[in-house]
Amino acid sequence: WTYEMLRYAFSWNEESADKALKYVVNSRNSLESMSEAQLLDILLLTILTEKDEVERTSALVFLEEHGASLVFDYTRLHKVFFVLDNVLGSPVDGQSMTYSLKSQVLVTYTALVIQFNCFESDVQRFEGFVDLLYGLIKNTNR
Repeated sequence: WTYEMLRYAFSWNEESADKALKYVVNSRNSLESMSEAQLLDILLLTILTEKDEVERTSALVFLEEHGASLVFDYTRLHKVFFVLDNVLGSPVDGQSMTYSLKSQVLVTYTALVIQFNCFESDVQRFEGFVDLLYGLIKNTNR
């Protein structure tokens, strides 16, 4: 299933699809392809360091849609939130960091908070996220 999910996630343009196949998938055989843990690490690395906004956004959407399959414990979930927090904390430069990318990070973050029931299982994370949203709204209305 990993091959098909990556084809979908990185199919926004042919170059991105080829990169995903070259660097992420070792083979069409699912037994030889990367594990979910390795795939999550590559997605997080893409979100954090890739310069191409389309690839970063694709990785975010992929994570949002398949988070339950890729994040199988709270240690990994906290790793995901750490990466998303870093992206949200980065200054907008108009090239590698844009408002549209940060908007997608907020959507992905929200989806994961809901998927993993953080308002019950990780109250501190949930309250921190609500504070983050409040801060964004407060600064927007100035």
